[in-house]
Amino acid sequence: MSSNSEPEIQLWSFRFGEETVMLQTIEATIDEKGNVRLLEPLQLPEPRRALVTVLPKETGSQRTALLREAALAEDWNRPEEDLAWSHLQQVQPSKAISTT
Repeated sequence: MSSNSEPEIQLWSFRFGEETVMLQTIEATIDEKGNVRLLEPLQLPEPRRALVTVLPKETGSQRTALLREAALAEDWNRPEEDLAWSHLQQVQPSKAISTT
């Protein structure tokens, strides 16, 4: 969730063969009878499948951590940051070990 306590839609894309697939994550609540209520309107061009992930009951410290993560992600998920830390992600080629 964003720091102003409004629901936030997250979009994720990945390659599936030749196709780019877009996943959407929206916040919802589930009552004790299993009824799902989206916290914001959602319009789709046609019916779609969905996966529901049930999260543990949120505590104050968990909410604070999630809010901090979103704030830090704004700063960390920038091309300048990727470039600054890229030297730590370089993989050294492994030496082949002969078994003969």
